[in-house]
Amino acid sequence: MKRISAMAALAAASVLSGCAKPDSVLFVTNASFGVNVEGKPASASVGYDRTEGYLAPSFPSGAAPPVIASIETGGGLLNPKVRQLYATGAAAVKASGSHKAPDGPTTLEGAPAAKRMIFFGTTTSLGMKVAVDASGTPDAFTFGYKRKEYSYIPLTKKDAKTETYVYPSVLASIDTVTLAAAPATKGSGLTSRQFFATGPAAEALAADTSAIFREITESALSAALTPEQKQKAIKTATETVEAQRNNTTAIMNAVAPGGALDTEKLKALLDAANAKGADLSSTYAAQTTAEGLRGLLHEDPHAAMLLAGALPSSQTNQD
Repeated sequence: MKRISAMAALAAASVLSGCAKPDSVLFVTNASFGVNVEGKPASASVGYDRTEGYLAPSFPSGAAPPVIASIETGGGLLNPKVRQLYATGAAAVKASGSHKAPDGPTTLEGAPAAKRMIFFGTTTSLGMKVAVDASGTPDAFTFGYKRKEYSYIPLTKKDAKTETYVYPSVLASIDTVTLAAAPATKGSGLTSRQFFATGPAAEALAADTSAIFREITESALSAALTPEQKQKAIKTATETVEAQRNNTTAIMNAVAPGGALDTEKLKALLDAANAKGADLSSTYAAQTTAEGLRGLLHEDPHAAMLLAGALPSSQTNQD
């Protein structure tokens, strides 16, 4: 209840202060592992404590600005082992392991808007930290690990006619696990590796960290499952992958016979699928290569199912 109240207060404060606007995204995390005491607001925690908040506009399409926040903790108070990731925009999609994720804008063009500044910051404490106020009175005490990440990023309108927006990329990461286990630093005390990046640099680093994020996510999800549930999940995943492979093969045989994409056949298939209520985005119609279409279908099993469902029954059985 306290955590929910804290997030509600954060959202309310953002709205009242004018920070949260319909075309901006507020994203914040606060994690501590160990002993953490703060005076403003008065709070104390022993063990693991984490708060996350996300305030963003909703779009008629149902899409939401992409974000990722994950943490993996272990070790003890004197030797905390933490791996933490924080990303927004295209970097968040790439960090999730989506290899076909499009890149964000790479050129700085147009006049900068002074009233639409981007803010992104992190603060990390590893070990022991004591903070004092102006009078010299201790105001906060941390023993172990503590990290705060905060971003306030206005969305950028990419296309005024279609109301298309871009959510800029930022990425922050810290790793005290890998270095602590390395021969050169093992047993040498506190070790850490962290970085902070924005724009294309964030997206490039996100691709490199995606394996870590997937490992953390899979570990966290599977830890709560019973052996029977894990077996069922594996079976379902296997069946889903097999169905997607079959659907993709049938679609590519129909619209790209011989390996070359026939855009007219693709358009006809999209029209047939949308006539059945699929409502697939124009991204599919814009494809000009078989490789590009196959990549989209690989990332979107639902779309592959809808398109395969619009094929004549004789084509769905092709190898």
